[in-house]
Amino acid sequence: MIISIIDHTISFFLPEGSHKHYSVLLAFRALRLFRIFKLAKTWHNLRHLLETITTTTIKISQYMLLLLLFYTIFSLLGMEFFAYKVLLDNSTGIMHSNKHKLSSNNLNEYGAPRLNFDNFFTAFITTFTLSTGEDWVETMHLYF
Repeated sequence: MIISIIDHTISFFLPEGSHKHYSVLLAFRALRLFRIFKLAKTWHNLRHLLETITTTTIKISQYMLLLLLFYTIFSLLGMEFFAYKVLLDNSTGIMHSNKHKLSSNNLNEYGAPRLNFDNFFTAFITTFTLSTGEDWVETMHLYF
């Protein structure tokens, strides 16, 4: 509470746009979230709920690591089979399969669709998206 009062006092006296000087005080606002744990000491239902969430998170951690391993493997397989197979023409917005040879001078004309396997990060996101069932038909039609 004291930090909040100091924060509001400083923000009142500083000119607009000079908030960089007291940004450390703004970080202390996040500490207010820990009040919920103080509340959990007195509120028994909330404490039981937090204990259940903690227990479930610990028990499911091995499954999450296995799922992460599967996503990583399938992302790498997708990169191996489908990397740079579909290109998006930036001028017309038409998808092209990579049957024609690309040279370094016309590579800048093409982009990648939103879901692609061109690098590991987007391949991982694509694999996650496909596992949830979102846009899997569109992605299948792009690559087959």
